Amino acid sequence: MKKSIFILITASIVFASARSQDTKEYVVLGQLNGTFGHGTQEKLKRKVKEIKQTHFWAEVKDGKVVKGKIITTEDRKSTPLGKDYAEEYNTLGIVTRSTTYDEKGKILIDIKASSEGKILKEADYFINDTIRTRVKYKYAGEKMIEADSKNPANDTLVSAIKYEYDQKDQITKVLNCNFRMEPQGYSLYERDEKGSPLKADAYNKAGKMTSLHAFTYDNKGDRNGHHEVNYNNGEVTNYTFSYEYDKLGNYTAIIFIKDGKPFIYRAREITYY
Repeated sequence: MKKSIFILITASIVFASARSQDTKEYVVLGQLNGTFGHGTQEKLKRKVKEIKQTHFWAEVKDGKVVKGKIITTEDRKSTPLGKDYAEEYNTLGIVTRSTTYDEKGKILIDIKASSEGKILKEADYFINDTIRTRVKYKYAGEKMIEADSKNPANDTLVSAIKYEYDQKDQITKVLNCNFRMEPQGYSLYERDEKGSPLKADAYNKAGKMTSLHAFTYDNKGDRNGHHEVNYNNGEVTNYTFSYEYDKLGNYTAIIFIKDGKPFIYRAREITYY
């Protein structure tokens, strides 16, 4: 069994949206470890039933930015991206299924979750229709404080993730542990008064920073800038963004602008209850 399956994927912070939400009805993305937006607590307005997200190269036709060719698995080796995925939620806004897929629609990881009320109990991670890990969750009130990844064959611990929060119940730290519960790395989040991430920094188990992400927002609360530094390879990336929204205020398209030119087109399809 590959251990990489069980490692928290914090790289998804790279492209998580951060539009501020005032409505009391919303769904939080990234509820399950290893899924898009994990730890960022991005919110979708209203009672969302399902979301599907796909990435394309951005093209300009007749003066308008449109979807170009879909971004492939090979493309992703040189261009870090958020995942192409679909998620389903119950009427309480709790995730019931999260599916990651490639450019041909092939399912890469299929996660099926169970819950009681607003409390996630466990989630089974499938690859090629075979369960590879079972994650069990621990809570303090309605705050998830730990996610334990276990071998489904014998219920032994493979890895764990621990969460720390501020007084507004926003995640401030995500700690990765191995099967001995020894720290293996962590991510720290700084947020503004609305809860939108201002910084998201990743560190290895020695406490050395491996990546830095800094975000800026416009007066509506829409993210308009993202500065990233990858300390492993020295790469520095800067993006600005433009959006398209549905009638409920959730974005259905976000265009990543790099060096003044449209670069990536992320499309979202959202259905509601």
